[in-house]
Amino acid sequence: MRLIDHRRKRRPGQDPRFVVERQGAASDHYYLRLEIDGVLVSWAIPDHSRIARRTEDLPLKAAERDVDGDGGTYVNATPYDMGECLERGHLSFFLCGEWVRGWYTLTRIRDGDHETWLLIRRKDDEDADTLRQPALTGHSLDDVS
Repeated sequence: MRLIDHRRKRRPGQDPRFVVERQGAASDHYYLRLEIDGVLVSWAIPDHSRIARRTEDLPLKAAERDVDGDGGTYVNATPYDMGECLERGHLSFFLCGEWVRGWYTLTRIRDGDHETWLLIRRKDDEDADTLRQPALTGHSLDDVS
């Protein structure tokens, strides 16, 4: 999907959403869900693990229900559309939630029926707002778009 088509589908003035959800109190894993191309793309992440298994995508309405976890918006840390990054197998983003906040990378390490990804928490001091400030002009992306 082209970036311009993706931007037309987005809600104007809002960053895409994410949800981190714990499945029940006795559960031993979390779900990470990122809004990409009009759906919530999902991964199951076992407790205390960096391995993430891709699971079924959910409709955006699922982000609005009450969950045991955190949610918020995220910022794409690459110049590419998130749908394209998903196809390539490498996502880099900044999560802006109430409890979950920071830079993360998801890299696909296995294709097929059991698509497996590696989740890495990056230790950058840079804030997400710097992504919105192009280095050459100093204007925010909202100003130039």
